[in-house]
Amino acid sequence: MIYFAYFYPFSLTACLRYIRELKALGIGLYFEKENIDTLDTKSELFLTILSSMAQEESRSISENTRWGIKKRFQRGIAHIPTTYFLGYDTDENGNLVINEKEAAIIKRIYYDFLNGKGTVTIAKELMRDGILTARGNKTWTSDSVYKILTNEKFCGNALLQKTVTVDYLTHKRIRNDGREQQYFIRNHHPAIIPEEDWNAVQQEMKRRSNMFRNPDGKYKQAYSNKSCFSNILFCEECGHPIVRRRLTSERNGEKFLYTAWQCRTRIHPKKYNVNCKAKFVWESALEREFMALLQDLKERKEELIQEAHKVIKEYDLSSAEKARKMNLEAQIEQINERISELAEQSNSTVASVYEASINHLYYEQELLQSEHDELSNKQQESKHMERHLETLLTFLYELNESEFNEDIFRQVIQRGTINHNQKVTLEFKCGIKRMFIALRQK
Repeated sequence: MIYFAYFYPFSLTACLRYIRELKALGIGLYFEKENIDTLDTKSELFLTILSSMAQEESRSISENTRWGIKKRFQRGIAHIPTTYFLGYDTDENGNLVINEKEAAIIKRIYYDFLNGKGTVTIAKELMRDGILTARGNKTWTSDSVYKILTNEKFCGNALLQKTVTVDYLTHKRIRNDGREQQYFIRNHHPAIIPEEDWNAVQQEMKRRSNMFRNPDGKYKQAYSNKSCFSNILFCEECGHPIVRRRLTSERNGEKFLYTAWQCRTRIHPKKYNVNCKAKFVWESALEREFMALLQDLKERKEELIQEAHKVIKEYDLSSAEKARKMNLEAQIEQINERISELAEQSNSTVASVYEASINHLYYEQELLQSEHDELSNKQQESKHMERHLETLLTFLYELNESEFNEDIFRQVIQRGTINHNQKVTLEFKCGIKRMFIALRQK
């Protein structure tokens, strides 16, 4: 016989199933408070009643708890635990404060990503330097780095109810796929990463994601960071990526190895079923001509600035769009204030009326927010280009050598194409384009 002090709330079906299985084995359960022995033939009726009552009580507690949390979210009150949250601590009033030592790790991750490193590389370097995760582990994964790079809390904002509980008995939680309302609080706490840099990271993620497939979605490639030319160069003839090769040549009767870049369909025509005639280009030629291009840009800097500003202006919002964006922000702020007011009043006997009004306001807010986000994304693209123009000008100002600089290429080039005549077209992140012929020197 197994004794229990009281009856614990449990699923009705599961409770009866387990009791019957134990009873079949000759094992009885005795609940002292309820004075129920499961080996007694009359016990199942009482257990059914008690299980139903306990399950209903658990459901009621769960709904009341969810209702309270929802009301706090509507008032803009967020609860963000910092036990396993790298970069922040909680003060005596429950407010988030920056942990400077941990914040330096967050800044490093964002800086490395913006400078061309992938999540796998960043994770390996963090482990190499003995930096611990938020849980005190030595092992970093690309996924843990990715979550830090996409967490809006590091720029001072808070998106609430990312996950929801779908079963009040098992407490199973899943990602909120739209089944529950989410709540976004801007400037909720001090930011570790400036919002401009956070947005730049999101833009860079989109760029790398778009490189995984061609515009028609017909082929795929992985993001590589072994060479600065990886994931940047594409074939102008067929659109496929240009990949690195190690080839053998002969000079004065002696064989030697050299590095070249060529369309991957030319290397594996049967695999991709494409008859591409593009020639390979020497890596040394790419490096040499790129540095010569930078020298030319430095000498014609004023022309570069004018051209870049013209492109940036095309991407930026018009005066009417900027006015509309400000108007949308004011409307969204008014709706947020109104939601907070209604949330305070919804404890009355006419709570259902207030709840209906709140839901209508959320629907209206979603429509306005969607339009606002579309304008913001367009504006972020122009800011992204403006930021990279400043980066390029800084590099040009400090440029005093012709030796190839891999970091400059990573930070200023968005994409490049190579045609069958070895003509290379480079698209800079600031919006300009330049071309050169990458021929091997005799």
